[in-house]
Parts: sequence; structure tokens; C-alpha cells
Amino acid sequence: MFITIPKVFANMGFGTGARILFFLLALLAAVTSAISLAESGVSTFEDQLGFGRHKSTLLMGAVIILFGSASALGFGVLDFVTLLGM
Repeated sequence: MFITIPKVFANMGFGTGARILFFLLALLAAVTSAISLAESGVSTFEDQLGFGRHKSTLLMGAVIILFGSASALGFGVLDFVTLLGM
């Protein structure tokens, strides 16, 4: 997506504006999808553990940052770490 699409837009009239609009809309789609995915975890913390909305949101944010950072660093700094032989 980040290699082919810019080349396609480069060959179009008004390609720069279309490229900017396309990637801004892709960013918006990614952010809204991430919010909806986090909502299921927040709802679970509220229903199962009885936490309030604010506390559930902060806890889910911390979980996402923890696992997301470990996943991102797994291709660099933490590449020596294995889980279940993988």
C-alpha cells in the first residue's frame, strides 16, 4: 500500500491532493477501527470486574501499550525473546 499507491497517484492529475486525502482517510479508518477493538476490552473490564468506565479505559490503554510495545520491539531490541518456542 505504501509503495504502489503513491506511484499510482503520481501518474494522476491532482495526484498529490488525492494521495493526501487517501492516506488521511486510511488513517481515520485505522483509528476508528482501533477504538472499536479497544471498546470490547473496556466493556469486559466494566462487566466482569465491575470497574468504572474511566478506570477500564485506562487499564485497557495500558494493556494495549504494553503488548503493542513488546510486539513492535520484537523485531529489534527484543528479538531474542521467544514465547512457546516461537
